[in-house]
Amino acid sequence: MFFSLISDVVSFSKSISLNISFYIAKKYTVSGKKSHIINVISWISVVGIAVGTMALVVVLSVFNGIEDLVFSMVNSFDPPLKVVPVEGKNFDKKTIDFEQLQRLSAVQQIVQVVEENALAAYDGQQYVVKVKGVSPNYQQFIPIDSMILDGQFILEQESYNYASLGAGVWYHLHVNVHHQMTPLVLIAPERNTSKILHSNSFTTQAIMPKSVFSVEQDYDQQYVLVPLRFAATLFQYDSLLSYLEIWCSDDTPVKDLKNEVQAIVGKEMKVLDRQQQQETLYKIMFSEKWAVFLILTFILIVASFNMISSMSIIIMDKRRDMFILHSMGNPLFKIRRIFLIQGFMQTFLGAVAGILFGLLLCVIQIYFGVVPLGGDGSSFVVTSYPVSIRWEDIVLVLMTTLLIGFFAALLPAFRINKKFLEDRN
Repeated sequence: MFFSLISDVVSFSKSISLNISFYIAKKYTVSGKKSHIINVISWISVVGIAVGTMALVVVLSVFNGIEDLVFSMVNSFDPPLKVVPVEGKNFDKKTIDFEQLQRLSAVQQIVQVVEENALAAYDGQQYVVKVKGVSPNYQQFIPIDSMILDGQFILEQESYNYASLGAGVWYHLHVNVHHQMTPLVLIAPERNTSKILHSNSFTTQAIMPKSVFSVEQDYDQQYVLVPLRFAATLFQYDSLLSYLEIWCSDDTPVKDLKNEVQAIVGKEMKVLDRQQQQETLYKIMFSEKWAVFLILTFILIVASFNMISSMSIIIMDKRRDMFILHSMGNPLFKIRRIFLIQGFMQTFLGAVAGILFGLLLCVIQIYFGVVPLGGDGSSFVVTSYPVSIRWEDIVLVLMTTLLIGFFAALLPAFRINKKFLEDRN
């Protein structure tokens, strides 16, 4: 019981000591200093931290908005899961148990795809394209109609085949989808031809262009959508496929479905989710965002030098107070703690103000779009910079700012020693 009492007394004394340090630090932070210039320098340091924090919030939110916009467009074209061969670029569809895949409750559509490069020719113009042949159920689940810029999306009608061109392909070939007299000619090398090419080494197929779609620049510049049977004939694939697209609802746990599909298709096939399908794009977006974060963090570190200066001046200004506290029996670490708490307060004040102003700017941009993308915006998918607020980024910015502020306050605080206190000149 005696030791418990001693422990309570020690805890109580520590609490009083911390409260006193906090009270003095708060007084130094909010009260006026002897010199007006010290007040100005102190508030400049707070404003510098606030501006740096605000910049981090705004820039990260803009990057999030651009990322969400890009991936929303890409994901409308890319399936949730894509089944591809581990080796080579095609596989025999007879090796896949389609009935078992279709029995999975989460699977809504399985699209068979043949995809190869070909030379496209139209009215004297030539351009290398990527021909994507899809099974008839392609349009049933994919919102392709929302991507159509011109014409009508039809790939098969009665016994006729039609093509849908990416906007970039349409531009390079100068295709008129309303003029149904000039066909699009697709030329591909024969699969089993020798290395020495001659006029009989190519397969040529003609198809009428019917529509123009736009998803994202990389897709628009390459793809031509055609019926699966047409592509299989062009590339002589017979029973071969390039890959399978598996579509499911947005609320489906894709990770669980991916494991189920992988178990059915076997080790000779691999199942890719959307992030794996666009691995390079995800890496580029990720690296750009965090490169900018590091640059702005460095700028915030430079801005924290103002706080180091202001803290050093305040310590010089309060030297007499510190001498009195030390003479009353307060050890050096308690005196240093006062200024560490003060530096933390200034940093916290600047960080909170910066986050609030940053969130305010983001909300204004989300609802009013005050910052346009440039020009009249008619050539862009959106007319103003997209913004998306992610709370994990806000927490990261707050933690980063507080950490920088702590180390900025630590440097001048540890200048306080016995010699510094005794030298009152």
